[in-house]
Amino acid sequence: MNNFYSGEKLLNTLDINGKRPEIYIVESNRSAGKTTYFAKKLIDNFLKNNEKFIIIYRWAYEIKNCADSFFGSVNSLFYPASQMTQRTVEGKYAEMILDDKLCGYGIALN
Repeated sequence: MNNFYSGEKLLNTLDINGKRPEIYIVESNRSAGKTTYFAKKLIDNFLKNNEKFIIIYRWAYEIKNCADSFFGSVNSLFYPASQMTQRTVEGKYAEMILDDKLCGYGIALN
């Protein structure tokens, strides 16, 4: 059994009608590895398939440091040679840039 969280079972689970859900909700104790797992999954999907992503934050002030907060959990573990920066667009959202390539966006609910 793996000591770290994996979302693979959840992401491969179908709903009661046998269809893939559009939204998954994950809950567990703090520090279980949920953020690290899903951040790595999003970055791997971008690197392998050029799939961009959106990270939704609760508050607009969180956009100011979204690249650091998102990439910080996986940078030293899985991508030590990579760097993520961000460009804030009109104070409304941030473009996340991984090694000079636009990989995703950070937006706020409010």
